[in-house]
Amino acid sequence: MKCLFAAVAAFLASAAYAAPTEEPGEAVIFRAAAAMYKEGKQDKAGAAEAFRRFADRFSRSPRAADALFSAGEIDFERALALSDADPAYVRDRLNARVPDAAAKALKDAEEAYTAASKKASDDALRATALYRLGELAYNQRDWAKAALRFKEAADGYPKSYAVPAALLGTVYSALAKEDFAAAESGLSALAAGYPERMKDAEVAFVEGVLALHKKDYARAEKLLASLETQK
Repeated sequence: MKCLFAAVAAFLASAAYAAPTEEPGEAVIFRAAAAMYKEGKQDKAGAAEAFRRFADRFSRSPRAADALFSAGEIDFERALALSDADPAYVRDRLNARVPDAAAKALKDAEEAYTAASKKASDDALRATALYRLGELAYNQRDWAKAALRFKEAADGYPKSYAVPAALLGTVYSALAKEDFAAAESGLSALAAGYPERMKDAEVAFVEGVLALHKKDYARAEKLLASLETQK
């Protein structure tokens, strides 16, 4: 599954909105943390820490949830990069041990996203934080927890833009558990609500795996071969 970190970059680029009520220096400090993120080409850990300090200092600010979510994005991005830099993990993503540094970054991200989901005042941020928690659990191979978080995002916030991705997350979690009936059910829900997503490569992969499970080898070969042309 893909993690769309471009979303946080766009958010940080427009992070100069005025809160209804704010403490002295609040906007300046938040913008400074956002600038640190955008300028940190290699190591964004300093920006994550700056966002956390902001959330601690201005805990009642409407921006506090945004700051925590941004810290989670940075930690999650770092965890994925650390995992991809480990040859043993890259060779066997399903069974290899998650590198220690990546596991720590995933834990930090989980704490940040959880805090953001509880503090957020708008449904869009709550849904997105829950979706990210599903992705985190998936990357930690906790398939049941991943499915639960994805379901919470899709069912709890049906008007959110995160719903189709969350539905697909439930499908991938079901596949990882080899619960093929649940995967098919989730795919049907995605098709019913978001038919345009059925053309996605991620969906073709799922359909190919389900076809293999049903021993429909011709359909499976066609679907999985189509992924090569979409690269």
